[in-house]
Amino acid sequence: MQQINTYIYDNTILVQIATDPEIEQRNRVVYTRTITCYKGVNNVIKVKVQNQDQKPYNLSNVQPLVFSVIDDYVTSNANVIFQSNVTISNATTGIGTVTIPTANVNVFERDQYIYSIRYTSGNVNYAAYVDDNWGAQGQMFVVSTAYPNNS
Repeated sequence: MQQINTYIYDNTILVQIATDPEIEQRNRVVYTRTITCYKGVNNVIKVKVQNQDQKPYNLSNVQPLVFSVIDDYVTSNANVIFQSNVTISNATTGIGTVTIPTANVNVFERDQYIYSIRYTSGNVNYAAYVDDNWGAQGQMFVVSTAYPNNS
């Protein structure tokens, strides 16, 4: 008998908000984790916000977090092709989610995009960094072969 194991993992982005230049970084995130999205299904991405010391960041005064998918095929004409506010599930621990609905991901024409997250504090927009090298964008791959009948 054959057995197929299926795993359900959170597709998690670690986001860093620069809060205090005096915080000494003990652990550095060198590379941004790549996100993989699948055509034919809703894609839920977990967003975990931390300070420079990789401690949970309280999001009570930071609203909204905005997640953007950007087509950067031609850098000078980079376009936002999807944008959504992050739904905060636990503000004190800095946890939220963003969902890319099936209808949106199915119209993505290419298999590679970039993503970014920004936030507003007061009336000012700030970059949220996805690595310790002050990188404000990460890579996102789109896979169309996992659920081809639903595309």
